[in-house]
Amino acid sequence: MEMVNKNYTVEFTTENGVLASIFVENMTSASTEKYDKESGESIEFYFGLITTKDDSGDLKLARLCAAMNNAGIHHHTYDAKSGADYRMTRMGATKSRLEGFADATNFKLGLNPVKIEEASFREEIDLENRKNTDWYKPYDHLFAPFEIEKKELYNGFTPMSYLILFKRLILQSPRMKDEARGCGFDLNRLESTLKDNKFCLGIFPLHDMEAKEALEEQWMPLDYPWKIPATAIKNYFGEEIGFYFKFLAHLATGLSILAVFAVACQIWGFVGMANGDPIMMGEVVFALIGVCSYSVILDNWHFEQSKVAHLWEVYNCQKHVPPRPGFKGLVLKNPTNGRLEIDFPESKRRPRRLLSLGASATFIVVLLGTVLSIFIYKAILTASGATGGMLLVPALLNSFQMTVFGFLYKSVAERLTEFENHRSLAQHNSELFKKLTFFYFINYYASLFYIAFVKISVEGCLEALSGSDHCGHELAIQVAVVFIGNDFANRISNSIILPFLTRKYKAYTIAQDDSIAGEKMGPVELQFRLLEKYDPTSALVMDYIELFVQWGYLVLFGSSCPMVVALAAFTNFVETRTDGYKLLHDFRRVVPNRVDGIGEPLNVFYYVLYIAIPVNAGLLVYTFDFGRLASEFKVWIFIAVICGQCLLFTLLDIIFPDMPRKTQIQLARSEVVYERVVMGTPDMEAEELDLDIAMIGKTTRDIKKEVEQKELVLNPQKNIKEGDTSEQLIPNREIQTRENESSLDRPIRPMITDQSRNPEEEEDEDKDDVDLEKGEGNDELEPQTEPEVEPEPTPEPEKKPSRPKERPPGRKKSPARRSDKAANEAKFLI
Repeated sequence: MEMVNKNYTVEFTTENGVLASIFVENMTSASTEKYDKESGESIEFYFGLITTKDDSGDLKLARLCAAMNNAGIHHHTYDAKSGADYRMTRMGATKSRLEGFADATNFKLGLNPVKIEEASFREEIDLENRKNTDWYKPYDHLFAPFEIEKKELYNGFTPMSYLILFKRLILQSPRMKDEARGCGFDLNRLESTLKDNKFCLGIFPLHDMEAKEALEEQWMPLDYPWKIPATAIKNYFGEEIGFYFKFLAHLATGLSILAVFAVACQIWGFVGMANGDPIMMGEVVFALIGVCSYSVILDNWHFEQSKVAHLWEVYNCQKHVPPRPGFKGLVLKNPTNGRLEIDFPESKRRPRRLLSLGASATFIVVLLGTVLSIFIYKAILTASGATGGMLLVPALLNSFQMTVFGFLYKSVAERLTEFENHRSLAQHNSELFKKLTFFYFINYYASLFYIAFVKISVEGCLEALSGSDHCGHELAIQVAVVFIGNDFANRISNSIILPFLTRKYKAYTIAQDDSIAGEKMGPVELQFRLLEKYDPTSALVMDYIELFVQWGYLVLFGSSCPMVVALAAFTNFVETRTDGYKLLHDFRRVVPNRVDGIGEPLNVFYYVLYIAIPVNAGLLVYTFDFGRLASEFKVWIFIAVICGQCLLFTLLDIIFPDMPRKTQIQLARSEVVYERVVMGTPDMEAEELDLDIAMIGKTTRDIKKEVEQKELVLNPQKNIKEGDTSEQLIPNREIQTRENESSLDRPIRPMITDQSRNPEEEEDEDKDDVDLEKGEGNDELEPQTEPEVEPEPTPEPEKKPSRPKERPPGRKKSPARRSDKAANEAKFLI
């Protein structure tokens, strides 16, 4: 089929009788740089869309183009250069459109230190560090929601920021107002294999070849695991992928350090076994030290993760994100801010979650029944005296059960999580990960728990391996075999062997197909034909599942075979390079997601670590037969080991806080700078605090003098009259006792009212006081005054109108603060 090498228009009538059309460009004009006709700005293209070239596909493509026009997105459609029967569409937007969308959706961006410091000086804000602290500079690493009117105060947008904004723009609902309006595309539904959606063959971000080559030069050379260019990975693939590789490198680094001690303990254990020592001393020492070492690795990562999230300007960034692809919600008003948003009521989700929980529990019960049946079958074979190949049957059944149930439950868990209809991608992935980890925990570790704590009572241990009355050596053999088979070999094959064979086959296919040539196809068609789709929801969750399975082997049963720590460190280091190579060369560009950490995997890793405390104590006391003590003493040692490890965990929590102090300081500074400098909100709390500080240590006499001086300055005429009156009231002042005069010099204390007094008596006393001040009802004390002479009127000075402080639109002073401030001032004037 020859491609039409000219621009043309496809016109048709929709089902509603509306005339629609698609403008199709030739490849040459579609590949040249485009400019917006109104503003003259250049258009950056971020996504590619592949659709079928038929009447049904053109109709649906026209609807997508109308949605893009409504959202201010530019698109260019052209026929496949290779002659294939589909259309290619590039989607892009101007930078001003994306910046307006960032302002409307509270997209967080870094603040420029120099500009912010200058603006803070104008607002009389002086931030400085305390002495002898390792904090950041006061105005470094601050970030805040983007305000387009104060654009000069922010750092520039990065290419990844524009890509994330464009992705959010095509996901955002078209029902939003003004700059927040989007396309409402559902990426999962567009690329699904359903019959009514088969017109869309792919929608994905486009690779930037120059940036990709620069990243490969930094990433691929072999180096220490802690030197992985995580920031460069984040700048190209997004924060979600960046955090995964940084965590993977962190595990590789921590396990590499621990591997030195683990190998030494393993050699110690081999020497003891060769000498016929029934006590596994090397394993005992590693059981005492290993769990605390794993806790150090996790606590250090928790500490590091918050620091990295702050430096990457994504801390607490999950508040304002559009719904995930596949979310089916309703347009509801947010009860906290009154804005319209797409959400799903929790009252409707709760029954779905209960149904999902019941289905998962049923599947897990079936799994437990299958595992128990295999153990019973193995016990029967052992009791019947079976030998040879018959003893291998339970092991083969166990391996088959783990593979089949793992494959089936993965599909079931994905459907159940989709059925629960979580709004954000982070919530969806978190629920899916929890379902899978609970299942995999039982599926992979049930046989090891059986050998460690149950087998000796049911069928006994293999004497040839143990040489004693415990199953420690048999457990070590099982851990080594299972770890090497399920983790080491599986991950090496998936990371190196299978990708290598896939690339060879693809190179052979390209060589046989003359239509596939880089100079004949544009970037959209080239990446669609040659690269595979990368699904972050499925692929990244399964990557974390692999790490979870490895973590469970190490933390729960790694003390029985310490050498697996070295194997785990090696596989993690290899995957930091092989997984990166696959992302760069085998997959289309990943759809970026903005996150502030690895999320739920960290919590699950901690849960496994807490379970490991009693498990390792049980291995040390019962399985490894430490000390060969009597049963009554083993219980107390078991409890003592648990208490000791819990105490060490508490000390580690103190040593490694959840967040560095300097990060907390900068996050608090970011909020202050955003409110005071960017938004221009006056600091009412500081004004009240200044008033309180000014009143400290002053007496009522001092406060009255200050008030009289202020009134004299503001209204001289009034104070002249009041001065005459004060001279007439001198005899009344002389009546005051010395005790009352000395009370004026006392510091201010809280005023306590007598609740027992009758209100009518208080009103009578107040009335008498008023009459006394007026000179009525007291003839003896009434002064003899000369006839009043009216003073000459003096012109009142012109008052300059006080200029109220400007406030941002929509921001008013809180009535509660006004009343509190008035109450404080009134209290001091009493």
